[in-house]
Amino acid sequence: MNPGKIGLYSLSTQFIQIIIGIGTLAILGRMISLDDFGLFAIVLSVQAIFLPILDLGLVQAYLKLKHVDQEVGNAFFTVHALIGFIVAIVFVIIAPQIAYFFDDDRLHDLLTVVSLSFVFGVLGNQSNAKLNRDLNFKLIYKINIYISVTSSLLVIALAYYGYGIWSFIYRVVFEAAIKSILFTLLSKDKYIFVGMSTIKKYKESLYFGAHVVVSRLLSSWSGVIDKFILAKMGSTEVLAGYSRSQQLAQIPHSNISMSLTSPALAYVSRGSDFISKYVLLYWVIFLAAGIPCIILIGFGDVLFPLIMGENWESMGWLLQLMGIFGLGRVFQGLLIFFNINEKIPKRSSYFTLGHLLLVILPSAVTFIVLNNLLYFVLCISIGSFFYWYTSLCYATVNCYPDFKREILSLFASQLLILLVTIAITQNSRTYFDELGVFNLLIVGVPGQIILVIAMVFILNKNIINRLLNFLN
Repeated sequence: MNPGKIGLYSLSTQFIQIIIGIGTLAILGRMISLDDFGLFAIVLSVQAIFLPILDLGLVQAYLKLKHVDQEVGNAFFTVHALIGFIVAIVFVIIAPQIAYFFDDDRLHDLLTVVSLSFVFGVLGNQSNAKLNRDLNFKLIYKINIYISVTSSLLVIALAYYGYGIWSFIYRVVFEAAIKSILFTLLSKDKYIFVGMSTIKKYKESLYFGAHVVVSRLLSSWSGVIDKFILAKMGSTEVLAGYSRSQQLAQIPHSNISMSLTSPALAYVSRGSDFISKYVLLYWVIFLAAGIPCIILIGFGDVLFPLIMGENWESMGWLLQLMGIFGLGRVFQGLLIFFNINEKIPKRSSYFTLGHLLLVILPSAVTFIVLNNLLYFVLCISIGSFFYWYTSLCYATVNCYPDFKREILSLFASQLLILLVTIAITQNSRTYFDELGVFNLLIVGVPGQIILVIAMVFILNKNIINRLLNFLN
C-alpha cells in the first residue's frame, strides 16, 4: 500500500475514532459533573508532564534506523519497560505533594491509580514501533478503533452507575493495559529483557530520541501551565470548560494530522525532490486538519453546548477561540514532523522553548495580573497560532533557501484562506443566527468547507494532479 492510500485509510479510521470520542464526550457531559471534569483535567495535566518520557523518543529512533534485528528490539523494549517503572514510582511519590498544592485530597488516590497506566502502557511501545516500521497501519488502526470502542463503553457504563471521576481514571488504566496486550499479542516479534551492555550499543539512537523527548517535554509543560494556573486561581468548573474546549480544538491535530505522520514520513523519505513533497503534504494536512478548526472558529459557540449539554452553554465562546489555538497546534505538528524528517529534532526544542517563553508565560502573567479569562484565552490562542505559523515558515525557508518564493507563497496562501473564510463567516453570523441551531450548522458548515476548498484550488491549480500522483 503506497503512502497516499495509507493516508486515506488512516483518515477514515481516525474519522471513526473522532465520532466515537465526541459521542462518548456528549454522553459523559450530561452524566458527570463539571467539578469532576475539572478535577480530571488536573490529573491529565500532571500525567502529561511525564508522558513524553515514557518512550524516550525510541519509536522515532527505531523508524529512522537503516537496519533492525531482534537485538535492537530487545534493547529498546528493555529501555521502555525500565522507564515506565521508574516514572510510575516517581508519580506515586509526588502524588501527595500535588494534592497539597491544589488543596484537594482526592488527587492523591486518583494519581496513585493513574500511575499504573505508565507501567502497563510502555510494554507495547516496541511492538507498536515494529508495526509502524513494517507499514502495517491497517492492524494499528484496527487496534486503536477496538480500544476506542471498548474504553468508551466502559467509561459510559461506569458513569451510569455513579462512579463519577473514577470512570475517567479506570478508563485511562484500561486503555494503557489493553493497548499493550493487543500490540504484544498481534505483533509477530516477541521481546525479552537485555543487559546494559546491549543497550549501550544503541546510544546514538538514545541520543536522537533524547532530543525528541526534550521537545516533547517542553511542549507538554507548555500545555499544562495554563491548566495549573486556572486550577489554582480559578475553579474546577472553569477549568472543565477550558480543558474540554481545548481538547475538542486539538482533535484535528491529535487525531488527524498526527495520524498522517507515519504515512508522511514514508512518502517524503522515498526518493528526492523533498520540497515539492513538503508543499503537497502541507496542503493535504491543511485541508484535513485546518477545515475542522475553521468550523470551530465560526460555530464553536453553538457546537460546544450541542455536544456537551446545557450545563456548558455559557462556555461556548471558549471553543470558538480555541479553534484558533487548534490551528496553531496543526502548524506545530507540521514543524515537528519537518524537523524530525530533516534529522534536526534538537531545533524543535528551541521552537518549543520559544513558545513557552513568548506565548505561554506572558499569557499566564496576563491572567495572574488581570484575572480575566477572556484575555487569557485570547493571548494563548492568537499567540500560539502566529508563533507556530511563522516558526514553520522560517524553518522550511531556512532549510530550503532556494525555494524561498514557493514556500512563502504557500504560507501566504494558507493565511489568506484562513482570514477570508473567518471574516466571511463572522460577518454572516447575523443572518445565520436567525435560522436556528440546526439550520445554522447545515448552511454554515458546508459553506465554510466549500469556500476553503474552492480557494485552495484557485490558488493552486496544479494541486489536483499532485494529489492524484500522491495517491497513486
